[in-house]
Amino acid sequence: MAERDGFGKRFREFRRRAQLTQRQLAQKLDLDYTYISKIEGGAVPPPPRERIEAAATVFRLTQAERDGLLILAQELPADVEQWIVSEPRALLFYRSLTRHSASDQAALLKEAIRKLEQGRKKSGHSRRD
Repeated sequence: MAERDGFGKRFREFRRRAQLTQRQLAQKLDLDYTYISKIEGGAVPPPPRERIEAAATVFRLTQAERDGLLILAQELPADVEQWIVSEPRALLFYRSLTRHSASDQAALLKEAIRKLEQGRKKSGHSRRD
């Protein structure tokens, strides 16, 4: 239930930041307002990814905020899931990481990200290019 509470609390923060009531959000998402209340209170599990994505759009979340909300719901962002499904080496990379201790995994990921960022800067390309 802790993950429900964490998701619900964050969901409520984003709704309030968007200056929406539960009823207004429910109307925008075509949901019953009592369901919004139950989500925020942790009384029900987080909604499916598609509903979270729709709410994130209404909330005008950044990509990092959207990803964070999905992770709280124990969902993968759709683009990450698609990459893993379409790129067999992505799954191989994950499996090879899991053979290491948690602290080694963190260090290996940090180093891989550093190298990727260096390569991106050297080439002058950004992800949006």
